[in-house]
Amino acid sequence: MVQTDGSLIERERSCLIVVDVQQYFLDKLPLHERGPLVQRMAWLMRVARALDIPIVATAEDVERNGPLVPDLAGLLPPETAVFNKMIFGLMSQADIRAAVDATKRDCFVLMDCDEPRYHEAPMLDASLVVLRKTERSLEFVRREFKTPSFLCPDMSIALGPLPRARPPRQDVVWLLREDVEARDHGASLAGVESEDWCGERRSWRFRLKRFVAEELSWHPRSPGWTWPLLAPVHNRVWDSLARERLARGCEVLGRGRVVITDRLHGHLLSLLLGIPHVVLGDRHGKVRNYYETWTRTGGVAPWAQTREEAATLALRLAGTEPHRCE
Repeated sequence: MVQTDGSLIERERSCLIVVDVQQYFLDKLPLHERGPLVQRMAWLMRVARALDIPIVATAEDVERNGPLVPDLAGLLPPETAVFNKMIFGLMSQADIRAAVDATKRDCFVLMDCDEPRYHEAPMLDASLVVLRKTERSLEFVRREFKTPSFLCPDMSIALGPLPRARPPRQDVVWLLREDVEARDHGASLAGVESEDWCGERRSWRFRLKRFVAEELSWHPRSPGWTWPLLAPVHNRVWDSLARERLARGCEVLGRGRVVITDRLHGHLLSLLLGIPHVVLGDRHGKVRNYYETWTRTGGVAPWAQTREEAATLALRLAGTEPHRCE
């Protein structure tokens, strides 16, 4: 499964693959594990149906091993074929690969009943592509895993250039972390106040999203009204909340002629907004690794080690003398 930055996969990108859940293979598992395993799979298929996530199902050598178990076959969308898989490897058989390609999805959740010894099989390697944002993390993935892996910038870059909503109101905006990833950048400067956009306003969208998420987590297996009714609401509110947060982030950054930030997305949104800015590091090196991989060239966003150095660089970007906005 190709994961996104968040803890949730994206419905519009996802496809559920039901791989060879046949009685022949279930019988190889301990008896007490078989029923609960099928129940969990059935729940996940109902979730996929409720969210309009496409499902592709296979059964290995049906003539020899039997069909997909009835409890799951009965949950497939109407007219959904169960592919007779005769080649070990999900993407190695032409008709299965064509069905997967036809979904036009790029995030796949594989669901099977294989024994643990098969979990590193070529079938998984052929179905997983890893995208990493920094050269350092890409090097780790290529060293530890056999799956195809590629360097990819943060998805926020896909937003493209963003307009400023209004002219700047102050010389410098300091957007600095206040959470566990914050790094000590030296003593605070006199007369300088920083903020962190994690202290966001609790809008009705935020409260509704939290309520729906809690309801879904408390009733994960409800076959009745919970998932069919609330899951679409959750997704619509999530999208609306994301747009709200983007607008708020642009508004915070757009207040200043120059920005100083140790947040990765503060850096990236400043680039998209065309705001000169100074970049500081976070505790874990995430911002520095991304900066070294993608954005250090061009001179728009110099790097600073301390608050004092950042302030000096910011004034240089803004002009030799601070500009006083009325």
